[in-house]
Amino acid sequence: MTATSPAVAPKILLRVENLSVSFRTDGAPVQAVKAISYDVAPGETLAIVGESGSGKTVGCRAMVSLLPDSASVRGGAWLDDQELIGLKGEAIRRVRGDRIAMIFQEPSTALDPVRTVGWQIGQALRVHHPKMTWPQARARAVELMELVGIPDPAIRVQSYPHQLSGGQKQRVMIAMAISCDPEIIIADEPTTALDVTTQAQILDLLHDLRDRLGTAIILITHNMGVVADLADRVAVMYRGEIVEQAEARQLFGQPQHPYTRHLLSSVPHLGQPRPASMNTAAPTVTDRPVVEIEDLSIDFPGRLGQGPVHAVSQVSLTVQEHEILALVGESGSGKTTLARCVVGLVKPTRGQVRVLGADIVKAGGRQLRQLRQRIGFVFQDPAASLNPRMTVAACVAEPMRVHEVGTPAERRARVEELLDAVELPGDFARRYPHELSGGQRQRVSLARALVLRPQFLVADEPTSALDVSVQARVLDVFVRLQHEMGFACLFVTHDLAVVDMLADRIAVMRQGRLVELGDDRSVLRHPAQDYTRDLIAAVPVPDPVEQAEKRALRRALRAEAASLGAGRTD
Repeated sequence: MTATSPAVAPKILLRVENLSVSFRTDGAPVQAVKAISYDVAPGETLAIVGESGSGKTVGCRAMVSLLPDSASVRGGAWLDDQELIGLKGEAIRRVRGDRIAMIFQEPSTALDPVRTVGWQIGQALRVHHPKMTWPQARARAVELMELVGIPDPAIRVQSYPHQLSGGQKQRVMIAMAISCDPEIIIADEPTTALDVTTQAQILDLLHDLRDRLGTAIILITHNMGVVADLADRVAVMYRGEIVEQAEARQLFGQPQHPYTRHLLSSVPHLGQPRPASMNTAAPTVTDRPVVEIEDLSIDFPGRLGQGPVHAVSQVSLTVQEHEILALVGESGSGKTTLARCVVGLVKPTRGQVRVLGADIVKAGGRQLRQLRQRIGFVFQDPAASLNPRMTVAACVAEPMRVHEVGTPAERRARVEELLDAVELPGDFARRYPHELSGGQRQRVSLARALVLRPQFLVADEPTSALDVSVQARVLDVFVRLQHEMGFACLFVTHDLAVVDMLADRIAVMRQGRLVELGDDRSVLRHPAQDYTRDLIAAVPVPDPVEQAEKRALRRALRAEAASLGAGRTD
């Protein structure tokens, strides 16, 4: 009888053992990462998931020495047999880019705004290949931009970051990451704040790069639908520790740790019943319009002799009293431009906008001031919209001060009331925005928008960058306050699962035009337009099996479209 050979252990490319990171502060040291261990095989995708502040990004940055001087790192990380912790100078520079590359979370801040994207890709190449000439680097940059799916790469290589969409900037970051053929890519929230179709394209791109180049990927994310689409294995982090590791299908099918179960239960997805916390008695939507938009068009002047940009074209819709109307569509579809026009921040080219019975285009001076007192606005990025020099209490009370509402004592009482309403402790009033997490800042932004008891609220992507559990809490607070206060709301978002939880009606925009309008059930369950069906099909779901089927379908549709295009050419 022939003896069976022992199973060959899979090759380990990266091994992390008991890695800990702490930061020195004015008070006691902050332990951000606590003795985490994991490994990554060649061509494997490991997803590291958890709430904001759980230590996901800090642990990965420690491996490539991208932490501030206040950080103290213990433990070990080995790339093959090379110890990474403690490398400095030229030794760590040879690892970064050549062997481990990083896709940063926010490409708008990671890219240099005064350099073309082609120059930035070329510079990354020449740092690691000093003998490469600039013409060679530029040619390689064009190849890389074509590889990651940027249209007209020979032209776009001369573009500056502000001239590209969010998805295109993320593709530039991916092109820079793969420019030196690294063995591992650390992708830090690569799809945060991208619309669902762009997100699907980025995920397909990462899949293709992994399959074609054999690159291992460490995916840092809070989006469990993205994890289901891309990950082979998952490590769940909570308060600096890895509390569970498993293969993706096992973790989604049989989560073991209570926090993992909580994380998965917080994920909104299309078709699921609304959470019990959102089933409180909602105010009855009336036939009285709060917002009336008629034949609205907004054009922006072109640059360098180019024609005007038609951001919004001939849009007509209404928002009724007590109603939540969701405005959805891809990036660049005109959603935010329309929303800003409704509150008087953008002037229309043609058409009419009436808000609370007044023509906001013609309103000016005292009338506009009085009108804005009845309108609230929740901005997409609270870190940018809250004054960093003001305390939380001052930020929330600012609209009352600007509009000269109430005495100082009444303002303090109103601030305390709203901080309690958005479920923030009273002592947060003395903190500054930078001392709060993203979810806490967004709740402060919501409190500020509601401080004057508005009749109409505009919420522009208020949960796009929040992890799922924080998003669930913010949405619970939003729905409860809307039910209690009865304000009408224009809710701008690309997240159709959130729309399914909140909206009474849905307006779908594409390339500045309104292409579909109807109630929540009819638009999401029985869409009339192919574009709406494409948006719904692109929504990731927290199920690896279903995501694999959706990915196969997307590839089949792309192949069919390519073959039809080739047929037309012939």
